[in-house]
Amino acid sequence: MSKAERAIKFAVSFLKKNIAWIIGHIFYKSRYLKGRFFDKYRYSSGWRWVIEDFFIQKIVGINRDCPFPVTFRATVVNWRNIIFEDDNINLFQKAGNYYRASSDGKIIFGKNCYCACNVGIVSANHNMQKLEQHLAGKDIVIGDNCWIGINCSILPGVVLGNHTIVGAGSVVTKSFPEGDCVIAGNPAKILKKLEPYGMGKGENDVLTDMTKCVGCALCSEICPTHSISMVVSFEGFSYPCIDANTCVHCEKCYKNCPVSQPKIENLPLKAYAMKDSDTDSRMKSASGGAWALMARKFIESGGVCAGVKLNENLDAVFDLCKSVNDIDGFRDSKYVQSDTNHIYGQIQTLLKNEKKVFVAGLPCQIAALHCYLGENAASENLFLCDLVCHGAPSPLVFHRYISYLEKRTKKKIVQFFFRDKTNGWNKSNVRIIYQDGGEEIILRPDSEFFSAFSHNIALRKCCHKCDFKNFNSYADVTIGDYWGIQKLHPDMDDDAGISMLFVKTEKGDKLMEKIKDDAVLQETTVDFAIETHPKLLKSTPQGLYRNAFFKYLAKNESEEHFKKSIKVFTSKNLVNKVKRVLLRKLLKG
Repeated sequence: MSKAERAIKFAVSFLKKNIAWIIGHIFYKSRYLKGRFFDKYRYSSGWRWVIEDFFIQKIVGINRDCPFPVTFRATVVNWRNIIFEDDNINLFQKAGNYYRASSDGKIIFGKNCYCACNVGIVSANHNMQKLEQHLAGKDIVIGDNCWIGINCSILPGVVLGNHTIVGAGSVVTKSFPEGDCVIAGNPAKILKKLEPYGMGKGENDVLTDMTKCVGCALCSEICPTHSISMVVSFEGFSYPCIDANTCVHCEKCYKNCPVSQPKIENLPLKAYAMKDSDTDSRMKSASGGAWALMARKFIESGGVCAGVKLNENLDAVFDLCKSVNDIDGFRDSKYVQSDTNHIYGQIQTLLKNEKKVFVAGLPCQIAALHCYLGENAASENLFLCDLVCHGAPSPLVFHRYISYLEKRTKKKIVQFFFRDKTNGWNKSNVRIIYQDGGEEIILRPDSEFFSAFSHNIALRKCCHKCDFKNFNSYADVTIGDYWGIQKLHPDMDDDAGISMLFVKTEKGDKLMEKIKDDAVLQETTVDFAIETHPKLLKSTPQGLYRNAFFKYLAKNESEEHFKKSIKVFTSKNLVNKVKRVLLRKLLKG
């Protein structure tokens, strides 16, 4: 389909949608005209139901009293006693469905429920001795994520637990409150137990609701049958995928997922402004050199460090740092999501061999390691450090940027520093080293990669609703840049970098003991340190054009298209502003 045809198609859909919006807000309550079936810009199924239903419903009078769209082929009696989620009006669009709630017996639907055609649900039976009379009503409760098959009947007093599938033609006379099952028959009985909803057991089925997945790869590492592999999406992020042929449904992936764990609150005990006394070492670090100093002291005392480095392919990967000479490869900030690279098992082996291990990573990665280690996470030999996190950018966007730079300069990039202090800590920029030995400094505002980063269009989806903010972390210390230090301790700032360091456990205090003789330390207030870094408490808001940006970027793999994509979705130019608004609508982003 050509661009002109797509534009015409969108324009027609947009016009229909607006006509439906006007009709809908005249004849129905607006609360029912929102949610998953009502797209803001196009003529989606919800708006189609409004157009199809309103004449016979509101003018002719079939189901007229209902303040939401109901097909004329269904019957709804006493709608006030039918309780359902506002965006679940799909329940009332199937031919032959009959919902009768009595005055003393409600019909209650949970979230995300579906009914096929010719389903009958009644909350009060007739009196068998006097058929013109009804017996007392009894509430019918249908849990979340239930599916009621074609030609089913559900009788008064029935309770169906979450994730109950009712087979076609069934008559449900009793309750199945346990849920996670398939029931069928007359009367219905349990035919099969199901895994909890969202476990994703289909062939090559990715675990449900991947917007929450942090990409830690813990599920892949912990799977006893190696049934989970990490697959890369078109956005460049890795997600778990299950092989149904080898999965044994042990649920270890679900039970150990860091996102599914109860939330904790590990509030800081102390806060410090800190900088390495060795200025040369600090200049190589992104901020005050806190991690590098801790790592140096750890290795000198016979321990091992784990952190992220860029490998020879410029992929961000976790690895072990066993030598002081290797620290330089780990110390620079990596503004790209890292591959955990089977690090969990390596750390577990080191702990079993009674090695002291110092691990630094993002809060979600530290949480994943904690889940993997289980009881070993309490080891006195394990010290955990997490970083103040803005979000994890896409490896795809980073490598598209590298390819673009290499084509522009006709040189191969061998080293990439996301933050270089040549122009000072407060104006850190990108530094690139080419294979021929040449170097280039790029101001961050002029970097296409950092333009995408600063507009919040290149981050992983979960980063915009992060589960590990507000000190929901297992780390012993948290480190980041101490922006705003000038207000509280102006004498500390020499424009070579200051670290903000939160101590959260007794082991965190032990780390401070290791470095205090080689660092300039200034105890500061926890509240002021938090105030300087709002990302400690709140997730980064998603850029309005994030989804459209990734879809547009995927259309062409050329370096020219990469630059164009960045320009269209970040430029302040009026033409580009109009372009991204239209692209967002056309790409449904």
